[in-house]
This record gives sequence, C-alpha cells and structure tokens, in this order.
Amino acid sequence: MLATTGQWVQRQNYDMTKTTSMLSVRLATITSQVNAIDYRINLIKKIGIEHVEALEGPQEPKRYRHEEILAIKAKYKLLTKELTIKLEGTA
Repeated sequence: MLATTGQWVQRQNYDMTKTTSMLSVRLATITSQVNAIDYRINLIKKIGIEHVEALEGPQEPKRYRHEEILAIKAKYKLLTKELTIKLEGTA
C-alpha cells in the first residue's frame, strides 16, 4: 500500500544508497513513487476509496474468443468515430 506522503519514499531511497553514482537513479525512483502517491490520492478524491481498492485488488483475467474481440474492437471504433465527429462539430 502506498503511503499518504512522500516522506517514507525519500528516507527509503536515501538509505538504499549514499553513493553519488546512483543518485540520479534514486532521484528518478523517488519522483516516480511520489507521482504514484499523488496520483492515488487524487484518484481517491475523484472516484472514492472503494473503487481504487477494487482497481488495486486482484483481477480475474478475461478470456475472449476471436469473434468477441472483433465485436469489442468494432464497438469502440464506432464510439471513437462518434466522439470525433462530436468534437469536430463543437470546434
């Protein structure tokens, strides 16, 4: 589980290495972990903790037949086309 602040991330990465050769790698790790924390916090505000935990929890893999995949593809191609037409009409 992610913490609600980036403080533990900074401490963890600083303790992992104190060499300057690894500093840039650790800074990139810190940045990505803090961004993940901020993202999770904002996602909770937007959709609620129950939905976030459902997304983070175990998921059953989907198994589609070829025909089902083609139908899904056609559906979203049509929706994309409709949305594009709608957006072009408002511009």
